[in-house]
Formats: sequence, C-alpha cells, structure tokens
Amino acid sequence: VLEYMDCADLSHILSHHQIRLSIAQCKYIMQQILQGLASMHSCKLMHRDIKVPNILLNKHGQVKLGDLGCTTSFQNRSIFSNTVCTLWYRAPELLMGTRTYDDKVDIWSAAYACVHLQPSVYNTLSVILCCCLLLQLCVYGANYETQFYSRGE
Repeated sequence: VLEYMDCADLSHILSHHQIRLSIAQCKYIMQQILQGLASMHSCKLMHRDIKVPNILLNKHGQVKLGDLGCTTSFQNRSIFSNTVCTLWYRAPELLMGTRTYDDKVDIWSAAYACVHLQPSVYNTLSVILCCCLLLQLCVYGANYETQFYSRGE
C-alpha cells in the first residue's frame, strides 16, 4: 500500500498544455523513477509496466511507481510472459516475443517514459525510435533475439 499521492499521475500533468516541466524538474522526476526501479531491482522484482500513467506525483514533487499488478520476482526464475507492459513501452526483446528477459525491460520503459517529459524531444525521438526498431526487424528478422544479445550484454 502506498501513501496517498495528492497531485496526479504524470500523464495528467503532461496533458495540461499550460504546464511545462523545466529540465531540472524532468531530471528530478527521472532520478526518482530510476531510484524506485533500483530499489525494486535490488529486491529481485521487475515492475514490467512502467509508463507515464503509472508514475504518481504528490504536491511536493515526490514520485512513486504505481500499478504493481505486473510486478514479478526474477530470483531463481528466467522465463516470463512476453505480453506484459503497455505496447508502446515494451523493450525490443518483448516485441520480438522472447520469454527470457530480466530487469532491463524496466529500464527501456523508463527511458521511453522519460522522453514524454519534454514534448519536443518526444516527437523527435518517437520517430527515430520507430525507425530504428523497424530497421532492426528488417535486418535481423527472426534472428533478432540472438543478434540483440550477441554483444555480450
């Protein structure tokens, strides 16, 4: 159970066109998101549904990760559902259908959430991201998962 977050979720704040977050505010929000994920990951938990509507804020600017319904432990386990996470926030390995993944899928989703904080960055990066994913699918096709991990990461 989380304490009451009296402000709103991040999507609500970003939908108000008169509200523009400063770079410092964006960095502070991202820092808290990543600290929350680091805390979860240190407990061997994956959130698996990081997205702007699941990032909650209070009037003091504190951030909490909400909607823990897809959260699972990755301790002593390596095969998971690949239909988690909202489609647009899914890491490439999930899009390719792999069932063996780890907490890095949360980092991908957090990075995608980050670009929503600045509309001009989001519009540019979303086009670039889509082009990169399509290129990777075209180049690697069914062997994408093997190629994706072949760098030893």
